[in-house]
Amino acid sequence: TIVLTDITDRERRRQKLEVLNRILRHNLRNDATVVRGYGTLLADQVEDPALAEMAESVEASASALAALGEKSDLVEELVSDTAPTSVDVAPFIDQLTSELGRKYPDARIEVGEVAPITVTCRQTALRAVLENGIENALEHHDGQWDVSDYGGPWVRISATLEPPPAAADTPASELVTITI
Repeated sequence: TIVLTDITDRERRRQKLEVLNRILRHNLRNDATVVRGYGTLLADQVEDPALAEMAESVEASASALAALGEKSDLVEELVSDTAPTSVDVAPFIDQLTSELGRKYPDARIEVGEVAPITVTCRQTALRAVLENGIENALEHHDGQWDVSDYGGPWVRISATLEPPPAAADTPASELVTITI
C-alpha cells in the first residue's frame, strides 16, 4: 500500500506567506523611519512645548514600530530549524560586548569572570538572550545597588560552570550560569 499526499498547494501558500511577511516588515520599517524623521523635524521646529512633546511622542512611537519590525526578523530566525552548533562562550561574549559598547558609547560594559566554556546551542538564540539582557540592564537599571564608581550606565557579564542540583540528571559540564 502506498499513500501519496500532494503538498504543492500547502508549500505554495507557505512561500506566499513568507514573501508577504517580508514585504510587510520591510514596509513597516520604511514607513516608521519616515514618520520618525518627520517627528524629529517637527519637534525641532515647533516652539509650543506641548506640540514639541507631541512630536517627540510621534518620533518615539515610530522608533518602537521600527524596532518591532526588526524584532520580528529575530523571532522568525529563532523559530527556524537552524541546527545547534558549538559556541566558545568567552570570545562570543567579548565580541557581543564590544558591539554593544559601540552601540552604547556612554555605558560601561565589563566582562567579569568567563570560564573556558563551549556550549552547543543555536547561536542566534544565545545572542538574543544575552543582548537583550545586557540592553535591559543598561536601559532600565535604576542605579540601586550600583557597585561601580563610574556613575553612568554600567553592566558586568560573567559565565561560570555550576554543579547541578543534587537531584539533577544533567552532567555538570552542561550547566552554565551567565550573570548580567
